[in-house]
Amino acid sequence: KILEELAQKDAEREDIQQQFQQRIRRAEALFSAKKLEEARELYRESLHYYMEGFAPNYEYIEQQINFCSNGITFLQHFQNGEEAMKQGNYRLAIQYFNEAAKTGDDPKIEDLIRVCRQRLARKPEGASSSTSALIEEFEPQQRSMAGSTTTLRDRVPPPPPPPQKRKWGRWVAALVAVIVVLIGIAVIQSEMGYEEDYSPPAYTNEPAEPSYEEDGSSYSEEYAEPEPAPPGNAELILGSWRVTDLRSNGVSIRQMGIEYQQSLDLLSYTFTFYNNGTAELASTMGAEYQNYYISGNAITMASPYWGNSNGAIEQLDNRNMRITFIMPDGYGGTYPMTIYFQRI
Repeated sequence: KILEELAQKDAEREDIQQQFQQRIRRAEALFSAKKLEEARELYRESLHYYMEGFAPNYEYIEQQINFCSNGITFLQHFQNGEEAMKQGNYRLAIQYFNEAAKTGDDPKIEDLIRVCRQRLARKPEGASSSTSALIEEFEPQQRSMAGSTTTLRDRVPPPPPPPQKRKWGRWVAALVAVIVVLIGIAVIQSEMGYEEDYSPPAYTNEPAEPSYEEDGSSYSEEYAEPEPAPPGNAELILGSWRVTDLRSNGVSIRQMGIEYQQSLDLLSYTFTFYNNGTAELASTMGAEYQNYYISGNAITMASPYWGNSNGAIEQLDNRNMRITFIMPDGYGGTYPMTIYFQRI
C-alpha cells in the first residue's frame, strides 16, 4: 500500500510538472515576441504549479515577471510622453520620460528630454528680433531715397507748398502702410519658426542652456524637476507584514468561542508582498504563494486553494495595515473579516 501511495504521488507530481512546463514554454515564447503582458500572466500562472525541484526555479520566474512589469511600465510612460510632446505639453512630457528612464535604459529618452527643455526655454522674442532686423535693413533705403530727393530739389525750383493738412495725411498713410507690412512679415516668420518638424537631435555634450529674457528684464531660470507623486497603496504594501489580530463585526478572534480557537493559528501568519504582483504567505505549516491586485483602496488576493478574496484597504502606512475582506459564511451569505497587520 505504501508503494501504491508513492506511485500515486509521483504521478500527481508528473502531471503538475507538465502543467508547469507548458506555461513556462508559452511564456518564454511570448517574452521573446515582446508580448510582455501575456507573458507576465503565464509566468504568474506557472507559480501555482511550482514545486521544489522544478526547473526553472522560483527566482528565475520572479525575475522574468519583473522584466515584463518594467517593460510594460516603460512603454506606457514612453508612449504617454510622446503623446504629450505632440500636444505641445513639454513639461508633462518631461515627467513621463523621467518615469520611463527609471524602468528602462534607452538613449533616445535623454534626447527627447533635451528637446523638450529646449522648447520650454525658446525665446518668445525671436520673431520680434527678426522684425527689428528688417526695420534696420529698411532704414538705409529710406535715407537713400531722401538723399536723391534732396539732389533733385537743388536742380528744380520747388513747387508751391501743398496745404499742411494734406502733407500730414500722406505721411500718416505711408507710416501705416509700412507698419502693416512689417507686422505681416513678423507673423509669417513667427509661424514658420514654430511649425518646424520635430526630429530628435543626435546626442552631444551641449553646454548649459543660456539665460533668456522676459518682459525686458534679464534673468537666469533653472529648470525645476516636477515633484514626484506621493506613494500609493501599491508601493506602501511592499515588504513583510505580521498578522496581529482578526476581527469580525468588531469582535476579536481571541474573544470568540472555543470553536474558533483553531483559527488562532492565523495570528502566526506573515505576508510578504512583492512588486511583481505575488505575495508569500508563511506559517508554521509552510509557505504558499498568492497573486494580488491593488486598485486604489481595493485589493484582491488570488489563492490556488482559497480562490479569490476581495477586500478594502482601510489603513496603510509605514507601520500598520488594516484590510477588511468579505468572506463566505458557508450558508450562502457573507460576513466581514478585518485583518490587522504590523510591518516587520
